[in-house]
Amino acid sequence: MAGLAACTSLTLRMYAERKQWELGRIDAQLRFVRDEQGVELITREIAFGAPLSEEQLSRLAEICEKTPVTKTIKRGTEIRTTVSRTPAA
Repeated sequence: MAGLAACTSLTLRMYAERKQWELGRIDAQLRFVRDEQGVELITREIAFGAPLSEEQLSRLAEICEKTPVTKTIKRGTEIRTTVSRTPAA
């Protein structure tokens, strides 16, 4: 989970720098669960300290799905991602 969080944060930061977007603090909360049938799921909640438009959040959510670690994990495990403007309390 730490590798996925780090890869996601780094990729988002690099993308935002190219777009000249200020993200502020990036807060990544990840959870891994396996149900009784052995189905695995990772939930990834990403929040940003800076104010961002809905369009920016939508694009950043798309970028989350394109990180190298995300693509590798998704070969065998579902990842559900949400993005928001501010870190969860």
